Parts: sequence; structure tokens; C-alpha cells
Amino acid sequence: MKNDYMPSLFAPRAQKWNMISLLFSLFYFLPVIMSAEYLKLADWIKIFVSYAVFLGLYFWGLKSDSKNAIYPIAALIICCIYVSSFTPGSNALFGFAMFLTAYYFPLPKALWILALTIAAEIVAFALLRNYDFMFLGIAIFLSLALFINAVFVRKDLLHRFAEAKDQEQIQQLATIAERERISRDLHDLLGHSLSSIALKADLAEKLLKAGQHDNAAKEIGEVAELSRSTLSEVRESVSGLKKTGLGAEFKLMCERLTSAGFESECDNQLKADSILSPELETTFILLLKEACTNVLRHSKGNKARLCLKLEQAELYMSIWDNGENAEIKPGNGTLGMQERCSAIAADYRISAGPEGTSVIIRKEISND
Repeated sequence: MKNDYMPSLFAPRAQKWNMISLLFSLFYFLPVIMSAEYLKLADWIKIFVSYAVFLGLYFWGLKSDSKNAIYPIAALIICCIYVSSFTPGSNALFGFAMFLTAYYFPLPKALWILALTIAAEIVAFALLRNYDFMFLGIAIFLSLALFINAVFVRKDLLHRFAEAKDQEQIQQLATIAERERISRDLHDLLGHSLSSIALKADLAEKLLKAGQHDNAAKEIGEVAELSRSTLSEVRESVSGLKKTGLGAEFKLMCERLTSAGFESECDNQLKADSILSPELETTFILLLKEACTNVLRHSKGNKARLCLKLEQAELYMSIWDNGENAEIKPGNGTLGMQERCSAIAADYRISAGPEGTSVIIRKEISND
């Protein structure tokens, strides 16, 4: 919504106020009542028909918007000038045109219309009302009062529109962030498990071809068990219930590396009573899964070393394998790990060379 655009005032929540505000227009009839004994039937008809026309024009203005409001506003001003020729009660009606003006238009444009309207009131005061100062004073006072009131109404609504837009943008960003989180979680959870399933399935196929049916059946059984475990992990991730602790997950990853044929050395110095925030523990679990998944997928080595410890207010985790890598190509896995580490302000380092590939993650933990 553009800053200079205002929607119709004829909204359901505003109709009650619009009806109440019209009570002030009844002051139009005050001079009529005071001079009722001098009025003829034709005068009464003219007065009531003019008021009905005013109501029609005013409701037209309420149902308009910034693009079309100038037409009912101009018609209202002309109507008020005409009515001034036979009753001073028209001074109570000019203000309604000014309320619409200040609401629908930016202040510079609205001030020009206000100035032209006051000039029209002065002309009516001089030519039609025979220098009736009461008429002019009330007309100018009500025009200014309702104009100022509408300026604040417009300002308040524009502020609400801006807040609503900001809130909408925040919700959109939160939705995008949540989608990215789910994408990373599923990649981390499924990447490792599916890699293990693929390796075991390949091994079972080779065992079957070699006639080792018992060993093949064992591998197939482990594939089935791993599939059930993966399904359970996905359900936990989707529901947000992450019950596996970091220590238990560390042990599980070591077992899976060993099961995949790696000579695994696992050093878990994290004490059982160590207290980590749910966010930190979950992030380290997913980082551990992703790092081990990369070892299973890409490493051509046969040795792996995992280390986990918490000392001197620093949580430290490293994953190393002896597979030779000339370079590390950024992908969903490594980029996802970088994003996770950035989200918790952790230090993330990955290196590759003739001696193998290592991932080191450090996170300072407050003692508060």
C-alpha cells in the first residue's frame, strides 16, 4: 500500500463512528428552528432536500478512496456554498468535507483544499450571508477542527498499516527460516541414515552373490532396523521432540562408522551430568550427524576419530577420517553446517589434505 493511499472510510468497524459523527450535522437545523415561524413550505422542502443531498454526498465520500475522493469532496463544498444562500446552518456542514479531505489526501494537498474551502466560506460570508460573523466563525472553526481530527486519524491508520506490513514481513522471514531449518534437519537426518542403508544394501547384495546367505540376511536385518530408526528420527524432528542426548548420539555415530567398516576411535569426555541448552545440544547432534554422513559418503579411508569434550566453558567436537581429499567442494552438507554454527555463534573449521579430513567445532558456553 502506497503512503499516499487511504482506503474507504466506510468500513464495518468505522460505521458506528460515522453514524455518531453525523449527529453534529444536526446543528444545520438550529437556525431553521429558531426562524421556523418565518419559513414557508417551499423553504422547508428546500432545507430538507438540501440536507438529504448532503447526506448522499457525504456517504459517497465515505465509500470512496484516495483515488476518487476529490469528486464527492468538491460536490460537498459546492453544496454547502449553495445552501448558504438560504440558511446559515450550512456552516455546520463544511467541516465534513474537510474531514474527508484531511483523511484521504497527504497534508500538503489537503492544506491547499482547506485554504480554498475557507476562501469559499469567506465569499459566502460576504456575498450570501451579508457579513454574518457567527456564520463565518462557526464554519471556519468546524472546518479546522474536523480537518485536524482527520489528520491524526490518517496518521494513526498509516502507522497501523506500517506495523501490519512489518509484521507480515517478519512472518514471511520466519516462514522462510523455518523452511530452511526443516530442510537442513531432514538433510542431516536422512543423509546419514540413507547413506548407511545404501552401503549395507550393497554389502548384502555382494554377500548374496558370494553365497554368504546368513551374513546377507544379517545385513538386510540391519537395513530394516536402520530404516525404522530413521523413520522415528524424522517423526521426532517434525514434531520438534528431540529426546536423544548428545552423548548417546555420539556413541551411535561411532557404532555406525564401525559398522560401515571404519576403524573408529571415539573419545567422549562429555560428562553425563553436563547441562547444555536444548538448542545447543540439538545443533551439535545435527552437526555430528552431518559430519559423519560426509565421512560415509565421501571418505575413501578406513579410519575415523571422533572427539567430544566440555572443558573451560568450551564445548569442543572434532571428526576426522584418513581419506585423502585435495579440496573440499561446498555443498548442502558443508553449507548447512556453516549456517548452523553461525546461528549459535560457534567456530567452524574444516580442512582436508594428505593426512585426511577434519571438522572442528568450538562453542564458548556462558557460566551464567
